[in-house]
Amino acid sequence: MKDPLSRCANGLSGDLGDGRGYPDGIPAGKLPMVSRLVAVADTYDAITSDRPYRLARSRDEACRELRSGLQLDPDLVEELIDLERRGIEAWAA
Repeated sequence: MKDPLSRCANGLSGDLGDGRGYPDGIPAGKLPMVSRLVAVADTYDAITSDRPYRLARSRDEACRELRSGLQLDPDLVEELIDLERRGIEAWAA
């Protein structure tokens, strides 16, 4: 898989920014930006949405959990948290 779209799909399929994921074990800093961005957004959404096995957690709890993780891009985590603090609804409108 050498084309950029395939690499992006690889990143979305399970590779982690710390190189422990599958299928390729891509090292930190080598995952495509879009893959890292979707991973942060998907994690935030998973934390703040109701699930069959638990209720949604607060935005503050989500931000704390995102910061504590090692597998997400820390710079993108901080960007999302900054957007959250400034009011994501106002920004997206």
